[in-house]
Amino acid sequence: MRRWPTDRSVAGRLICVKIMAGVFPLWGESSIFDKTKYKKMNVLTRWVLIVATWICATSAMAQADTLQRRTMAYANFRPALVTLTSGKVVKAAQANVLLKGSVLVYRNPQGRIMEANRATVKSVDFDDRHYERIDTLLFWRVDTVGDNALYRATYIDMASLRQQILNSRNMTDMQVNSLMLSSTALMANEEDLELPYTDVYYFRYRGKWVKVHERYIDHALPRNKRQAYKVAVSMPGFSWSNPRSLISLLRAISD
Repeated sequence: MRRWPTDRSVAGRLICVKIMAGVFPLWGESSIFDKTKYKKMNVLTRWVLIVATWICATSAMAQADTLQRRTMAYANFRPALVTLTSGKVVKAAQANVLLKGSVLVYRNPQGRIMEANRATVKSVDFDDRHYERIDTLLFWRVDTVGDNALYRATYIDMASLRQQILNSRNMTDMQVNSLMLSSTALMANEEDLELPYTDVYYFRYRGKWVKVHERYIDHALPRNKRQAYKVAVSMPGFSWSNPRSLISLLRAISD
């Protein structure tokens, strides 16, 4: 017995294809908007067409919604204040953070999703998060400890995703490379792919950006904080990938 997919967007597409395959022969090669042939249909056929059209539309919407939730920081685009490196502040009516590269994206007046120029973006403020650009990635502020803070960036590991696609799809290297170049398209028909998310943490510590790693933190610490640092990282349950552990560490090494 063929297993029916649990993802509603995949199931919706299959239903759409099956129903339309049965309806389209009624027109031959004519357009589905042929009014003369539409009038000749019986009531049942008309209802089948209406239902099929509705399923196709809702399926496409569900698919886009699922894809956006998996590849964007927010399920829906929202207003943001963007501070540029020049100091100018720009209002973006519909903005989001694309996890493919943790970069700012926005909708232009025509509704297209555009990628902002990374080099010109200094910080981004949404209603619930403050982002800072560190190198090429946007990091959001998790918490603060006095003048210090913990920042986190979540992004999709494109090298791992590329390998996953090569292993699971009948595609050439050139086809995959072309696909990966798109800044906003992450394969709308690839719901079965397990997107490889990666988290990176930074401290804003004593006025400088310090990558959360033993080597970098050790170099940034003043002498009077080294013992507190050693105690914090040796505590049971401490993890370099756990935000709570990192906040505890930041408290220990802050003034």
